[in-house]
Amino acid sequence: MTTSSNSRERRDWTLIIFLLPIGIILMLIAGQIAIRVVPSWRVDGGMQSSLDPESAAKSEPGQVQPISFDILTPMGWLESFLTPGPGSASDGIIFPPFIVLEPSETPSTTATATSSATAVTPTATPTATTATASSTPTKKPKDDDTPTPTPTSSTCTDPLASNYNQPLPCLYPSPEPLVGSSTATPSEYNYGAPDGSVGSVPNGRYIVINLTANPIIVNGPFDTGYDLVYYERDTGVDVDMDRVIISISSDGSTYYVVFDWGDGDPDNNSNVGDVAGSENDNQNIPYTELYNNTGILIDVDNAPSNPPIATYQWLAVQAPTPPPSATPPNNSTDGADVDSVQVLP
Repeated sequence: MTTSSNSRERRDWTLIIFLLPIGIILMLIAGQIAIRVVPSWRVDGGMQSSLDPESAAKSEPGQVQPISFDILTPMGWLESFLTPGPGSASDGIIFPPFIVLEPSETPSTTATATSSATAVTPTATPTATTATASSTPTKKPKDDDTPTPTPTSSTCTDPLASNYNQPLPCLYPSPEPLVGSSTATPSEYNYGAPDGSVGSVPNGRYIVINLTANPIIVNGPFDTGYDLVYYERDTGVDVDMDRVIISISSDGSTYYVVFDWGDGDPDNNSNVGDVAGSENDNQNIPYTELYNNTGILIDVDNAPSNPPIATYQWLAVQAPTPPPSATPPNNSTDGADVDSVQVLP
């Protein structure tokens, strides 16, 4: 509410307070003047009854039947009943005289205003306080600096990719089909520790070994332990490592290569990844490099083919056919020797 509206409201209430008493006083004055001019007066209301029970009984009946006074109980105020019946003592109504009260003095027509304001005791003079301006701004200025973009890595950071920590994009190898055609598992093959009875897989053929009783479990790259042992033919002092491919499958149709001797790439997920040479066919490897004299240890979780986490109950031993351009010793056609296969706990 503004100051002007407050002022108008106070003015309106002031007019009401002063005009209302003046109006009442003027009404009283007008009444006194009327009494003085006509001190005695009466009002003829014409309240005499024109009903005659005798004649009304002989008249035609109307909508309202006549009332017999015989059934009425006389009241104590019957003589002063406003509608007198036949034989009443008076034909008119007499009003009592008015009592006129003479005023002691003529009231003044001018209202005297009475002040009702309450005196307010002034308070002590306030002391002015000078505010000290702060030298530190309360609002920090807007930072217009453009944030420096975080450089993105230019190498593949997915450990499941075949080019991990190498230039992008990440590459994921696909499962490779088995080489050649299948052949019956040699009778000399056995599961577990080697027994010296060695079977052979011809070139261009492969055998599939059922490991349902002792499946291979792939947990992921974080599992760096060896999972599988492939035992070669024992020559007495070493082994002559044949060209061979070891693959695993969880459904019997999709195979992932976990060891490939002879492709020229070191098998770093095995215990022969640091063997000198070019992974030639029939390459000599001493006992000192092997597990239990003739065993090649394989970590399937970290194979370059990145087999998915699953349970693998099928293992294939493949003996690739040498290409026509192969030269000795890689043009040998003696196949791949296998003594036994063992899944490590």
